[in-house]
Amino acid sequence: LWSLRIHRSAGLLARLTAETVRVLLTTLVIVGTGMILGFRFHQGPAAAMLWMAIPVIFGVAFAAVATTAALYWPKAVMVEALQPVVVLGATFCTGFVPVDKYPDWVQPVVRYQPMSPAVDAMRGLSVGGPVLAPLVSTLLWCAAILAVCLWPIMVGYRKASTSR
Repeated sequence: LWSLRIHRSAGLLARLTAETVRVLLTTLVIVGTGMILGFRFHQGPAAAMLWMAIPVIFGVAFAAVATTAALYWPKAVMVEALQPVVVLGATFCTGFVPVDKYPDWVQPVVRYQPMSPAVDAMRGLSVGGPVLAPLVSTLLWCAAILAVCLWPIMVGYRKASTSR
């Protein structure tokens, strides 16, 4: 593949584009299933479209983390290292339990980890509640994750494209 005359960034852009499409399709399937079971957007079509964008943006940011890890760690180590992060992020977020129901000492972790504002924004967009602050927080988290991963991804792909 590297012998073809393609731009070095094509592999990275293709990977992130594929991840974007995958997350969007998965989101559509989940929403469709939810609607069959009775889920409805109560905030209008614009809110529903923005709701759909949040997992896509979050998914691309997480894909950047996974891509960065894959470029620098052996596959087995990468899976072992990222799995606890994913599990803890999903466990200690506001998706299952409101922040005020967690013990006092863990509330700051739950409140300020990347997944909680995304869940809160999606909840606000679907059934009502605060949207602006959680949405801005989600976008800032995603931008920060992408900014941290940008340079290592570029260097890693450059090394991969020049090594044989």
